[in-house]
Amino acid sequence: MPGETTTRTPTEAWGPRKTTTKQTGVAILMSSHGAIEMLIVGTLILSIIGGGLAVTATFNQSSVSSDVNVQIERQFVIPQFDSINQSDIRTSSPGRQSTFRTQDGTTLRIIEENISSDSLTVTVPVENVGTNRRTARLSVDSSTTPFTIDTETISESFANNSTFAQTVNHTVISDTDALIELPPTAGNESRAINVTLSYDTTPTAPLTAIFEFAPTDSRVKIQPDDQLTNGDGNNGNNNNDDGGTGGDSGATDPFASGSQTVVTDGLKLINENGTDTDNLESISKSEVAVLGTAADIDGDSQGEQPFTNASGAIKTVEAVVNGTTVQKQNETTLVPLSSDITPSTSKSAMVTGQFDGGNQSIFFTNSDSDAIFRVNSSGNITKVVETGADALSAIGDIDGDSSNELVFADSSQNLKYLEPGPGGTVKSLGVSADSNNGVGIGVGQPINVDGDSAEEVVFVNSNNIKAIADDGGSAITLTQNGPAAKSPITTADVDRDGIEEIVFLGQSSGNINYVDDVGGANELKLVVNASGQPVSGSDETGLTSSA
Repeated sequence: MPGETTTRTPTEAWGPRKTTTKQTGVAILMSSHGAIEMLIVGTLILSIIGGGLAVTATFNQSSVSSDVNVQIERQFVIPQFDSINQSDIRTSSPGRQSTFRTQDGTTLRIIEENISSDSLTVTVPVENVGTNRRTARLSVDSSTTPFTIDTETISESFANNSTFAQTVNHTVISDTDALIELPPTAGNESRAINVTLSYDTTPTAPLTAIFEFAPTDSRVKIQPDDQLTNGDGNNGNNNNDDGGTGGDSGATDPFASGSQTVVTDGLKLINENGTDTDNLESISKSEVAVLGTAADIDGDSQGEQPFTNASGAIKTVEAVVNGTTVQKQNETTLVPLSSDITPSTSKSAMVTGQFDGGNQSIFFTNSDSDAIFRVNSSGNITKVVETGADALSAIGDIDGDSSNELVFADSSQNLKYLEPGPGGTVKSLGVSADSNNGVGIGVGQPINVDGDSAEEVVFVNSNNIKAIADDGGSAITLTQNGPAAKSPITTADVDRDGIEEIVFLGQSSGNINYVDDVGGANELKLVVNASGQPVSGSDETGLTSSA
C-alpha cells in the first residue's frame, strides 16, 4: 500500500508491538497531469511479535497510480486508538482479530486469523479533521482472492453495535473503491462506515483487509442543491464522474421540508395526485417498527427520515427520487443496540424538530414508557423529561403563548404536553386517543383548525378525527361515523392545493384517506395512485410526513 512504504520505528508505526521491517526500492514520480505515481520494487517483510502472528507480504514490481490532485488537502483519517474504543472496530468474523493503524492515520489493517465465510464486514472509523465538509476516496485491498465491496450492507450483530455516532454519506464507485462525504468531526464522536468485502470464494486464513483514505476532488453526489465547494472552485462537478446519484437536476428529495410526502409502512412514499412517486418502498416493511417526522437533522441540506427497527435501533435514511424511481441512501444509526437507552418498538411514534432551545433532534420514548428522550445527528442522547409516555405527537404552539410545546400521549394514551424552560411543566389536554395496533395521535405539524392564535393537535377518538388546543376550548370533531383506524395520523398538502389536509388510515379497508377543507366542509377523500387505485398503509406504523 502506498501509505506504508516509509520505514518507521515500531512505536511510530504500530504502537507497542515489536515490529521489524525490511524494504527495498521505492520511487515517487510526478506525472504531467499532477497525479502521484509510485514504483514499488522488492519485498516487505513484517513480523509482529507479542501477538503470536507473523505475516509476509510480497510486492512484485509494479506501478501504482493515484488520481489524487496534489492541491487537495488530506483531512480524512482513522482516529487514534487512544481516542476511540478500539473494540468497536468490529468485524463479522468470529475468529481472533488484530488491528493496526499507520502513524499518519490514513490506513487501517485488519487481520482475521480464522475465516469461514465468503464475506467480511468491518466497521471502519473515520474522522474529518479539517474545517469544512469534504470527500475522501476509501480504497480497499485484501490478501487473497478477487472481491468486491459494498457499503450498504449492515449487520446489527456487529457493525452497528458500537459507540460510533453514525455512518456517513457514501457511494461505491468501483469494485474496491468508495467515496465518503463528511462534515468536520472535531470535538464530536467518531463516525464510521461499514464496509463488506464479498469474495469469489471463501478466503484462505489468515485474511488481511486494508482500508486506506486518500484525498479526491470528486464528491458524493447526493445533494443536488448543495453549493458545497471542494476548494477548487468547481463545486465538485468535474469531468471525472465517479458515480453517485444526486447529479441529475431532475432529482428531488422526498424528505425535504415542504415536500408534503406522506410516509407509511416500510417507508412507502405516498402522494395523492399521481404525478409523483407512489406506493414505493425504500426499506422493507419488516425492518420498520416506529416512524418519525422527516427533517434535515444533520444540516446537510438533505432530508432524513427517522425510524426505529424491530430490534430497537433508531436510524435515519435519505432518498432521491428520479421520475418514478426512488433510491435509498445513507442509512445511519443514531441509537445503536448497544445504547443504555432502549427505544420503544410498538404503539409509538417519534417527532423531529427543535424544542426548548436545543438542536434539531429526534424525540422518542423508551421501551419502559417512563421518559422522553432526544437524540441529535451525532448520536448524543439526552433525557428530556421523566414522565409516562408512549408516543410523541408534535412540536408546536398549542396554547397560544408564542413558544412551542412538545405534545405526547402518555402510557394511557392521554394527550399531554411539556412546556419549555427549566423544570418544564407537563400539562394535560383532557382528551385521550384510541389505541389498537398503533396509537391514534397526530404525528407531525399541528394544524390551525379554527383560525385563532393556537394550533390544534389532531388525534383519533372513537374512530373519529378530532382536534384540540389548550386555549380554553373543547375538542373539535372533524369526522362522523368513525372512519379512522386507531393508528397515527398526519397532516400534509396531499392534493397540492396549498392547504394542508389531515391524512389517515381507513378503519375497515386500511386504505389512506384525507380530510379536505379542514374546519370547513371536512370532506373525506381517498388517496389514489397514478392508476387511480387506492393506496394502503400500515396501522402499526401509521402515517407521518415532513417536519
